[in-house]
Amino acid sequence: MIIRSVSDPRAGLITALGSLPTPKICCKLSIVHYFNRLLGRPPENLLTAARIRYRPRFMRKFLLIAAPVVILAAAPLFAQNESQAAAAAAVAVQAGTPQAQVDRFFGLLIEGRVDAAYDQLLQGTKIAESTKDVEMLKEKTRAALRAFGDVSGVDQINVRNVGTRLQRITSLSLGARFPIRWRFYFYQAADKWRLIDLRIDDRLADMFEEPAPVLPTAPAPAK
Repeated sequence: MIIRSVSDPRAGLITALGSLPTPKICCKLSIVHYFNRLLGRPPENLLTAARIRYRPRFMRKFLLIAAPVVILAAAPLFAQNESQAAAAAAVAVQAGTPQAQVDRFFGLLIEGRVDAAYDQLLQGTKIAESTKDVEMLKEKTRAALRAFGDVSGVDQINVRNVGTRLQRITSLSLGARFPIRWRFYFYQAADKWRLIDLRIDDRLADMFEEPAPVLPTAPAPAK
């Protein structure tokens, strides 16, 4: 069907709509054209209005079928994103545990990066506020490594908890010539574990819980 009721020099633009299959378009186009002429709108609006209003039945059926399919297809993606977020949160929590902090410390120490090892271990702690003490700790550690040899590995001796927010980790660094005992004390405040004390020594006998040797006393002089 071809629309011929439009008295406009550019009626050819409207004539192109003659291939549309439903007569309802004609009525709608006539009404739209009438109001457009009253409002002084250009005739191009008729073509736009017709295209917006015309939607074949098969398109409506397609949209009704496609919408659920799209939702079902997107559901695994949402579930995957939630799983990834949960995994990332678990990794973040695990990375902040005392054992994870100690492992990163020794990993950097084995590489010879003493400054980096202490910087990550002391980050956000009260100890880090005393720059002078931190520098002294780094220098004593370098001196110990020179004396006992570079660290090639680490043995974890024990982990002891006192209550629910205080933990001590005892480790033994394996130097080329001599081991060193490290005792890390952590406290959990505001859901974050932070180092509050660090003890370093080479008193290996204490690790076997051996009593201190009793030195013989000199006999009392006879009277």
